Amino acid sequence: MLRCTRRQWLRASARGVGLRGLSSLGGLAGLGSLSGCVAPEHMHGYQAAYQGHDTSDALLARIRERLLAEGLPQAEVARDAVGRLRLTGHYADDDEVDAAFIVLHSLAGRAAASPFYPDNIAHKRWEQDATLALQAHADALQKAAPPARKRALVIGLNRFLDSAHLQPLMGEDDARTVRDHLQARGYEVLALLGPQASKRGMEAAVQTLSAQLGANDEFFLYISSHGALPLPGPEGGDDRHMSIVACDSGDILGRRSRDATEYLLQLQRSSVRDTVFQALANRPTRCTRVLIDTCYSGDMLRNLDDETRTTALQNERDSVALDRWAAMPRRLRSRCTVLTATSPGELALGPAIERGSFSSPVPPQRELRGSFFTQALFAYLDPNQGRVQAAFVQAQRYTAQTAQALSQGQLHQTPRLLSTLDAEQDRL
Repeated sequence: MLRCTRRQWLRASARGVGLRGLSSLGGLAGLGSLSGCVAPEHMHGYQAAYQGHDTSDALLARIRERLLAEGLPQAEVARDAVGRLRLTGHYADDDEVDAAFIVLHSLAGRAAASPFYPDNIAHKRWEQDATLALQAHADALQKAAPPARKRALVIGLNRFLDSAHLQPLMGEDDARTVRDHLQARGYEVLALLGPQASKRGMEAAVQTLSAQLGANDEFFLYISSHGALPLPGPEGGDDRHMSIVACDSGDILGRRSRDATEYLLQLQRSSVRDTVFQALANRPTRCTRVLIDTCYSGDMLRNLDDETRTTALQNERDSVALDRWAAMPRRLRSRCTVLTATSPGELALGPAIERGSFSSPVPPQRELRGSFFTQALFAYLDPNQGRVQAAFVQAQRYTAQTAQALSQGQLHQTPRLLSTLDAEQDRL
């Protein structure tokens, strides 16, 4: 699990390492050491065993007051058996639960907060999404199959309207590399770059492609942006979901949040939940591949260990993550590959944007501009004849070694792969 203090982040930046977490939030009152990403030093809080916590009545009263102020009058918080604070009460939907978790984490700290979902939620989106996904597959099977096409949604951001808190990165550069590579292999690519990748723009693109994808199509989804800190998911324990930061996320148009809680709530509301993209990935296709290059992206596959990485079909019931990214009938659940730039809790790295480029690990060593993982993966595809899993193994090794070397062992980045495809079949 990653430990990244303010000093470590500054050291990494000085060594020319760019981070795909969130930039310094030190200008907000009460943020303390939040910098470089959103409080990664508090990421430990989901272990199976906990020490006792001493949470005061004053803290409980403060949290309840803030929940009420944020429009959550029926939300409640109580102590569990080991003294952690657990959300109880009633909620309209999981957006309200997310807001309550942000209030709880920002005021009490993640280690003192139980990750378990409250029980009483009126509208459970994750159940609705699963039902809709299964219905889509049933509908697709009843229709005449249209001609096969290759389609892709590619999203990349370099700069954000909230430049005070969201540091620039080279997501557009990565997205162009992916777009050009896919177009050369016959994909019809819908690319959202820079200002096009707003919250509304992303959600509209997902809606458009959801209506267009056919059961015989191949689909590729690529996202390169900042990742917001993961929040507990409905399954409890290590189940997490995260959000993708949009061009217009955060504090913009002169609005400035008064404290960390308000900022994090605004960031969550203006970002795009990963479940939006999961619903798109769950559309019935002949083959779907997903690559997410953001900080904390590995939390989407958190419950998978290395041994289940390429045998997910055999171990599917062990992973909530597989159900989320491949929520389809068992006989159709064999055509999916999901890659993330990190393991759980890690930051995604690239050269600092001022430096801009780095030498390709593949001869001839031309200059690459973008994240270490995305650029390395697509550089390794050609010498591997388009075999995704073979290229991944080499890109994973290169990314991990580069992160270690540039940070002098202080930062770790280990990309992950989940695939139900045979390695030889998994070709672009």
